[in-house]
Amino acid sequence: MIVFDAPSAIYTPGQTVTGKFLLPITKPTHIESVKLKIKGVTKTSWDRIGKVGVNYHMNDEVIITNDRKDYTVPGRYPIPFEFRLPSDLPPTFTCRNAHIYYEIKILVYKNADNYSDYIRKEFYVIQKLNNQQWNNLELALRNSHTFNAPVSSFFKECGSIKINLNCDQKILSPGKPAELFARITNDSTKTIEKISVKLLAMVKSFSPLSHSRNLTVHLLLEKQSLALEVLPGESKEQKCQIRIPANYVTTFDSQDIQVHHSLRVTVKFKEIFNRCISLRKPLVVGIHENDEQEYLPMEPHYYEEVDHKVDVLPTDTEAVNV
Repeated sequence: MIVFDAPSAIYTPGQTVTGKFLLPITKPTHIESVKLKIKGVTKTSWDRIGKVGVNYHMNDEVIITNDRKDYTVPGRYPIPFEFRLPSDLPPTFTCRNAHIYYEIKILVYKNADNYSDYIRKEFYVIQKLNNQQWNNLELALRNSHTFNAPVSSFFKECGSIKINLNCDQKILSPGKPAELFARITNDSTKTIEKISVKLLAMVKSFSPLSHSRNLTVHLLLEKQSLALEVLPGESKEQKCQIRIPANYVTTFDSQDIQVHHSLRVTVKFKEIFNRCISLRKPLVVGIHENDEQEYLPMEPHYYEEVDHKVDVLPTDTEAVNV
């Protein structure tokens, strides 16, 4: 049995992992040595066939006890272990095209040969920002964005719309709500009937052989549909609340995987059949080092894959007719 000292076995890059291995003895046994193997692995797939690339962030083996010993009394004997994580580790993450996981394996050698009994257990890595990193990132981000988009119907120009989008937080934290405010000015000849808001995560996995074989998957984290009628020449305001799932990974870039977040606002018109305008605001998801909430990364089995063909979403100043 492996027991970590940290609650839920959650650690940050650069942190020292401590715990103990409870060596089970049921009958008189001779133990040559006990070793600890630490492994951090990224597995990525970059095509529909399922080709997989593997990259090791950690793959170390250390001896935690080398004292040859005979155990005669049945019981569980605690053997402590300790190791320090590298400071540049990506967080634990699981998705259809990407998987980052960490585990330790205890190897128990009972004889002088190389055969060993073993037990393994997974632990989790999350990234947190210190005060300086958080402040520097906030300075580089904007709360508000302004979009100007032309409106057309069957190749006929129908004016334009303007959206002022503001979020009360520059950095979003998983599980915590953020207030979103939008002011919509309809300078077109068409009536706006509905606005939808989507929180998206773009997961990009890289092929170790060629960057032309990358795969991008867009995941829908949250969706809201707001009935809002804006007549030609009118201007209206709308508020809503958005929330990143509590157990979802933060924004990060690594050698094999990139996870970026964005807010996509789609404006639907009444008189234009199946026509809407979509706008994107980039978001950053992060966890402050003083945040005591426990984040246990989970597999996003309940997320909806919305697009795995388009590699690039509109920028924050572009508008796209869908």
